[in-house]
Amino acid sequence: MGVCNALVVDDDHAIRSLVTTLLTREEYDVDTASDGLEAVLKLGLSEYSLIVLDLMMPLVSGFEILQFLSEQRPAMLQRVVVMTAVGEKDLQGLKGYDAVPVIRKPFDIADLMRAVRNSTGAG
Repeated sequence: MGVCNALVVDDDHAIRSLVTTLLTREEYDVDTASDGLEAVLKLGLSEYSLIVLDLMMPLVSGFEILQFLSEQRPAMLQRVVVMTAVGEKDLQGLKGYDAVPVIRKPFDIADLMRAVRNSTGAG
């Protein structure tokens, strides 16, 4: 297997840092984005093995990033893991993205890593 690279997108620095550390331990080359706009710019320039995505962010939301991927980079959709604290009602925006695993914040690290492995075919 070649180098696996991941994009961690979350406006919460502590969560971004934690997920980066976890993925680095799994030998991912990790890139980060602190908001959705930065993520869209990076997604336009690079192909990622994995995208760990928060939904509620300033500038461009995770929902908008999923829409962008659906339209511009559909193959990457199957490598997305969503992390969110939004309520069940707000998750209605994920209809049509049934294959995208959703990890609820605060998340269990084992659940997150299981979703990562499943999304990248490493589990």
